[in-house]
Formats: sequence, C-alpha cells, structure tokens
Amino acid sequence: MTDPEKYRLLSVCYSFPPARVAAAIRMFYLHREFKAHFDSIHVISSMDRNLMEQDPDLVLPEIPVLDVRAWDPRHVWVRREGGRPTLPGPVKRNRLVRWVLRARDTFPLNIILGDGGVIYILRGYKMGSELVRKREITHLFTTFRPLSDHVIGWLLKWNFPYLVWIADIQDPPVDPTRRHVLNGPWQRMWFRFFLKRASILTTVSRGVKEGLTDWGPPVVVIHNWMPSSRVGLDSGINMDGSVFRVVYTGTIYPDHHRPQLLWQAIRRMIPEWASQGITLELHYAGHDDAIWDQWMVKHGLSNYSIQHGPLALTEVRRLQASATMNLLLTWSKPGQVLGILTSKLFDYLEAGRPILALVHGIMDPELNELVGQGHGLVITTEDEGAPEKFDAFVRYWTAKVYPPYRIDSGIRLKEEVAHMMVHHPFPAEIR
Repeated sequence: MTDPEKYRLLSVCYSFPPARVAAAIRMFYLHREFKAHFDSIHVISSMDRNLMEQDPDLVLPEIPVLDVRAWDPRHVWVRREGGRPTLPGPVKRNRLVRWVLRARDTFPLNIILGDGGVIYILRGYKMGSELVRKREITHLFTTFRPLSDHVIGWLLKWNFPYLVWIADIQDPPVDPTRRHVLNGPWQRMWFRFFLKRASILTTVSRGVKEGLTDWGPPVVVIHNWMPSSRVGLDSGINMDGSVFRVVYTGTIYPDHHRPQLLWQAIRRMIPEWASQGITLELHYAGHDDAIWDQWMVKHGLSNYSIQHGPLALTEVRRLQASATMNLLLTWSKPGQVLGILTSKLFDYLEAGRPILALVHGIMDPELNELVGQGHGLVITTEDEGAPEKFDAFVRYWTAKVYPPYRIDSGIRLKEEVAHMMVHHPFPAEIR
C-alpha cells in the first residue's frame, strides 16, 4: 500500500468533471480512486468546462478546481452552441472541415489552435508553479486530449524535476485509420519529445500501450472501469421479452463504424417478430442524431428509431440497462492501431446486458477477451460468416429473459491504480 500522507497531487485536465464529455468520465473515476493514494488533490482546468453541458452525476465537490481562462476555437463554438462541445457529424464530414480539423490536431497548431491554446498553457503553467510551491506537490497528472495539458506538464516537470509526472493517454496520438493529423511521423516525434520527461505513461488498453512502449517512460494500462451503485438501474429491464431493444450511446464515426450487417439482420427478423408480437426499438443517445437518422432511413428502420439526445450518466446507464443488446462499434487495423476500447464499452459492461461488438477490420484480442467472457459477441467485418453469426445472435436473444451479469469494475479499477502506485519506482525521498 502507498502512504497517502506523503503524496500530494496536482492534475491538469482541460475537460474536468462535471463537463459532459467522454474525457471527463475517465477523470471522474480516476480522481475518485486517487483520493485513496494522495493526502491532497488540486486540479487546474479550463473555464470552458463550465460552458459545456454539465452532468450532475460527475461532481467531485471535495476536490478543489482552479479554472484557467482559455481562448480557442472550442471556446467560441461552445458559447455559440449553448454548451454543445463538438461539431455535428455532417459538418465534420465536409472535406474542407476535415482538412482544417486535421491541421488543428497537428503540431504546432494543436497547441496554438487546439483545446486550451497558448493562453491556457501559459496561465496553467503559472498557476501550476504557484501550487507546486505552496502545496508542496509531489505528483503531477496530465491527460491527452488535449496536448496542451501535457505541454503544461512538460513545463512543470522542467521547472520542478523532482515531480513524479503521470501522463495519461486516452486516445492514440496518431491513428492511421482515422487520419486525423497531417503528418503522423512528425506528430509522433513531438509527442515523444514532450512525454520523454514523464515518469510514467498510463493508457486505456493493451493495444494503445503497444504503440507507446518505445517512447521511454514505462507504460501502465488503467482501463476505463466505471463502477456504479446500480441503484434503480435494473428497474427498466424488459423482463417479459416483449420488446427487442437495441441501444447505442455516444459518438458515431461514420467513416469507421460499419453497422450495416446488423441493420440487415434486423430487417430479416422484423416479420418473425411481428408474428410473435415483439416490438422492435432502436435507441440512440448522443450528439450525432443526424448520422443515426441517415442510417435508419437508408435501411428502412426509421419507424423503429427512438432518439434521446445527450443524456446524463445515470440516464445513459438506465437506458443501457434496459437493452436487449447494447451495440458497440469500433475499428481495428493490422499493423496500425489496436485497443480502441472506448469508455462506452465499460459502460456497457457495467450495465450487465448482452453486448454486440462490431469491429471494422480485424479481431481485437483484448476486446474479444472482455466481451467474450459470457458478456456478448464480437464480430469483425472481415469475418466471412458474419451475416450468419448476426442472425444467430439476434434470434437467440429474441424473447429471452436475460438476468444481468455483474462485473467487479470497482475492484478492477482499484487494483489497476494501486498497481501503478505501488510498482512504479517513485523517488525514494517521497516513498
């Protein structure tokens, strides 16, 4: 066990809870667990998080947060759209917009025009320096995205070399499948430059870890486990099998998500369900309603579609817990990127309902390990037997009562954080 009386943490997180964004969910659970390992925790975040949609389920009142003014394109967008943090899906698919976003994600524009920007970096560094001196900080935690958080960490580590810097990587810095930057090798070079000062890197999966092992610092996987009390979540479960309810929550990446085989399997089952008196429901909760509508119209499923818009975490979990199956869409390419384990996967595991994971590309062993342990089915678009597997999976769960399974996500998160704290060789003077 670590001695929390010796450790004092400063976190730099642009989108800290209760902002209703995916990055804030990971920060919520990590920092809730960090409380067992640190005598004090202070957070530097951006004022923009207060302009974003707020989630009352992600409040950490016991952790003081100092907000730094940021001036970046997201600041302008959030103010204009009344809290919506992202561009609509159809806008992001515009060719010019896609190029601009790729340029914005490429160094050095990602620290000039990216989330935070230069003002956020300079003010965050100044405020962080004051906190390190005043609060006798021993540990520093930063997270990507955005890169600006890691740049602040790099500056603080340069000025206070004794700090134990934990640098978190939530997304692959370079994903050749998404092609989200203009120059991959250039981007990797600068990420290595900034993060080689880190004491340890943490990331979300073994697949992402493989791309970071040659960066210098040791790499530890802390999955996006999301322990909950589950109070009231099971009340919405369809226990009589009269509804076949498919639920998808979160972001849609139309260039990389391929649900067509599922929609085709569902179309084939509709006459059979009608004869059995089973109602079909296709639920979506998130910002990308326009893309979901396009899918529904294209496959003749609009009459069965139910949209909820963005929901608070508890509402999302209640919807997921009511599903006949929760749909997971991801991608995995040989020799490029594995381990795209979104936070949605761990939400689904916590919901305890069957998961149908459709991978655009090859099989991801880690995903198959997590879902395949009696929690659902993983199918790849390259599987020649995929249509038959879809039909069998959908037919199997038709009109069936499925008792929710339980996973020990709270214990797993506790163990992974404790492993990082205990086994990483922290400096002797603060052990």
